[in-house]
Amino acid sequence: MRDRWVSYIFRYKDYKKCENAGFIKIMRTSKGNVEQAKVEIGLKLCKPLMCRCRVYFIYDGRELTPMEELLIGPEEKDVISIKKFVNWKGFLKEGCTPKDFDGVLFAVDDGDTLMSLWVDKNIKIQNLQVATTVEEPEDKIDIIPMPEYLKKHEMNEEPKKSIESGREPEDAIEQMLKTGLKLPLFMDSPFKDCIKIVPQDIGKLPMANWKLGQNSFLTHGYYRYKYIMLGKVNYSGQETLVLGVPGVYTNKEKYLANMFGFSLFIPVKKADTKTGCFGYWVWEVMRQ
Repeated sequence: MRDRWVSYIFRYKDYKKCENAGFIKIMRTSKGNVEQAKVEIGLKLCKPLMCRCRVYFIYDGRELTPMEELLIGPEEKDVISIKKFVNWKGFLKEGCTPKDFDGVLFAVDDGDTLMSLWVDKNIKIQNLQVATTVEEPEDKIDIIPMPEYLKKHEMNEEPKKSIESGREPEDAIEQMLKTGLKLPLFMDSPFKDCIKIVPQDIGKLPMANWKLGQNSFLTHGYYRYKYIMLGKVNYSGQETLVLGVPGVYTNKEKYLANMFGFSLFIPVKKADTKTGCFGYWVWEVMRQ
């Protein structure tokens, strides 16, 4: 393989190669006495909401070595260009250069998967797995749309002690509501005992709610308002514990919220019409 090459990126659906979705260019260069790899990436990603895209280099036909994590802005159009300089020797792994890798994979948190290969190998996405040598934060659940990696994490991930039994989740939730940063509410608001939380706090709730940590609509709301709401709401004569994504009611917002499972909007105060009101797109917290 030469010291510079261009490889096309393709989108994969149900693990099958589909349309072109960009390119990656790698070139050997130098800065002073240091040899570097100039990595240029162009991605065709137009998403309705802000989302994360994790970039992995594929090693030995199976192992995914993380390079970086990107934030893709909402409705960002055309080609998203990335330019990065990395040491040529010791490229992501000790003793390796870019020539030792087979390609690159992009895993978007909405399930979109893209891959580029510059070697003649029969590499299947469903057989790829993240390198076990990479340390991840304790409260981070890394979800990649690859069955073997998900299965591996499900077997090895130990539940946090705060969710080991039915009583302990209740105690943890009440403790959060008691000690968390309180949200100001109107006198006639249907909400009460509401606090500000961040997506990482979802890991303190019962396991059935953990998938919301990867929900793009919730993530988008958090980046816009810098918080997510956890609290209680009186709705249809019942008090319910909910997670709430802050927002202003519009038809477009309703369409996007429904796409990601947030079908109910509750304004923070009574109003004759919801349009233009501030409130929360709510999700009932699952207790088990």
